[in-house]
Amino acid sequence: MIPWLYTVSAIIGVIIAYSLRARLSRANISAATVLICLCFNLCFFALNYKIIIERCFVLYGCLPDLQQQHPAIRWICAACLLLHCFASPVGWEPKRWFSTK
Repeated sequence: MIPWLYTVSAIIGVIIAYSLRARLSRANISAATVLICLCFNLCFFALNYKIIIERCFVLYGCLPDLQQQHPAIRWICAACLLLHCFASPVGWEPKRWFSTK
């Protein structure tokens, strides 16, 4: 149950981070906007880092046997770490996958 819950919450966190990046990126970006997105991404980065290094989940405690039973959790954490690193808003209009025009 925990691996599925973590996978779903990790995917939702990445989707929210990239939605914030798409919404808040513009030519005149403010420092407050960058700081808000940076704090959001750092929180998720720290959670994933703690899972990889200390093998502790936030709401479930330390479960070292869980990562031995499900090694895919470490790979999902590593992918989420990379994705959250690149989810910061930028000072230009990013290319949209689905254009609204």
